[in-house]
Amino acid sequence: MTALFLARLSLNLTHRDVQRDLGDAKQLHTTIMRLLPDNMGADPRKQANLLFRVEDGPTGTTVLAQATQPLHLDRLPAGYATAELKDITALLRTIRAGTAVRYRIDLNPTKTERPDSPGDTTEPGPPKRPRGTRRALSGAAADAWWRQRAAANGLDVHTMHPTTPAWPPHQNKKDAIRFSLYRYEGTGIVTNAEHLGATLTAGLGRAKPYGAGLLSLLPGQTR
Repeated sequence: MTALFLARLSLNLTHRDVQRDLGDAKQLHTTIMRLLPDNMGADPRKQANLLFRVEDGPTGTTVLAQATQPLHLDRLPAGYATAELKDITALLRTIRAGTAVRYRIDLNPTKTERPDSPGDTTEPGPPKRPRGTRRALSGAAADAWWRQRAAANGLDVHTMHPTTPAWPPHQNKKDAIRFSLYRYEGTGIVTNAEHLGATLTAGLGRAKPYGAGLLSLLPGQTR
């Protein structure tokens, strides 16, 4: 079974690097990436299935970072956060078909729209499929997107409470990463343990390098 580790970083909001990271998606991505072991290949984030989520609460701001490799919390800047690392591999063994769960996930729901007309027909052979335009979804369309993706990945959603988290920040810089997130929380039933376990490990949807896709589950009673 794949090992799974979860780090909880309780951020020091007075730290200059924390303030920088919370104001810039690229910078926070860079800081979290430093926690990975060395020599992880050409795509270390994907190799280690690194995911994270920013959460604001009554006691401050927390970053949850999950990976299939132990994270090196000593690589955080001094005073950056109070950090702890747990091995949560056992969670994968508790997921069985029929298990009731509570879930939380931040997602970047999108839809690719392609023009009706064919692509370039000047080259020999069949016309190329035209390049589509990716559009962010919102409201009922985003809710339907999540419900469909959840079902395809082994979770039958019973309830959902969508909100818009404070992260990511709105940026006007020319080179800023621009995307929006929806947070979904609610209850559901596991329908396919293998598929849902894979989603827990690898994440769901787009914008994974920037705080999307980390699915958190709290198993309940088995029906």
